[in-house]
Amino acid sequence: MGLVLQGLLVWQLPAYIIIGSVIVFIIISAISYAFELTSLIIKRGHHDILDAVAGAVGGLVGMAIILIVR
Repeated sequence: MGLVLQGLLVWQLPAYIIIGSVIVFIIISAISYAFELTSLIIKRGHHDILDAVAGAVGGLVGMAIILIVR
């Protein structure tokens, strides 16, 4: 998720790397938490906040790969 979002933002806004990275991290965090919140609301699956943290960390790894390769 971080790989794709960061890649798209670097492609669309190449002059704004820092702002783009912050935006991508906010989006990744929101998506990760939304999955956990959905599990809690519909009572299906396993609700654990550490899964949302792991999703955000995984997104950061993908973002870092794009920033290093760029």
